[in-house]
Amino acid sequence: MTLIQVTDDLVIEVWPGGEADEPLLKVRSLSQGVDGETPPGVLIVYAEEIGPLVEALFQAMTLLSG
Repeated sequence: MTLIQVTDDLVIEVWPGGEADEPLLKVRSLSQGVDGETPPGVLIVYAEEIGPLVEALFQAMTLLSG
C-alpha cells in the first residue's frame, strides 16, 4: 500500500491489488470519527481540498497503471 498525503487531514491509500484483489483507492480523513461529529465511513472534501485531491488522484492513477 502506498499512502499519498493530499492535505494535513486527507490521504489516499493506493492498494495495488494481488491475485485475488483488484487495485483500489481509499480516500479518508485522518481525523474522521475522532471529533465525535463525523461518523466513520463518511468523507467530507472541502472546496480548498479539491485541487490537491485531483493532483493526488492523478498520482494514484499513475501508480496503478504501472
